[in-house]
Amino acid sequence: MTRIAAADKDYRDGITIHAIDRISQSAYREPLGSPFAQRYCSGRATLSNGRQQTVYFRVVEGRGFLGQIWGVQTCLPGLDRWHVYDGKCKAIRP
Repeated sequence: MTRIAAADKDYRDGITIHAIDRISQSAYREPLGSPFAQRYCSGRATLSNGRQQTVYFRVVEGRGFLGQIWGVQTCLPGLDRWHVYDGKCKAIRP
């Protein structure tokens, strides 16, 4: 079970992700002037409240301490209350 991460615990209203399936990569980009390749993916999340909805994520290689780990940003449309990634997760979609 994965918790939806947020700076404020009220962001997620206690909702957890029980499973993610139907994962697929929608784009792979190597931005000009950047050494960090990016993969854009989506999947179907089953939430603790019984709902299923699309989850979007962007995976960036070479992030973290000495570039040893991959960075992952995730967004569930409608649960991004403060529109960190735009209300429809546009900021982490290709």
